[in-house]
Amino acid sequence: MAVMGERRYYYNAPMGMVELFVSDGISRGEWFMTFYQKPKTGSLKRLVTSWLPQRKTFIEAQIDLDMFARVRKLDEVIINNGGGGDDNGCCKV
Repeated sequence: MAVMGERRYYYNAPMGMVELFVSDGISRGEWFMTFYQKPKTGSLKRLVTSWLPQRKTFIEAQIDLDMFARVRKLDEVIINNGGGGDDNGCCKV
């Protein structure tokens, strides 16, 4: 489910292409970090880098992810809220 202000980015992880996004994971709103979902299991994996530290707010973590994506020239995932088709609601820019 998309969060207001959320932007996701395609990233070539060791297990293949994934979408990076900000979440509080299992911290119950204490910390926000950048994650991706493992393709085979669907479990969350945190992307650990000095560019993407744990943050106290969603907005701070999203700003970190946006800067990381800009520097690495990652493609943004367009979240389609209400379109039809079989694209699972997302498409590459």
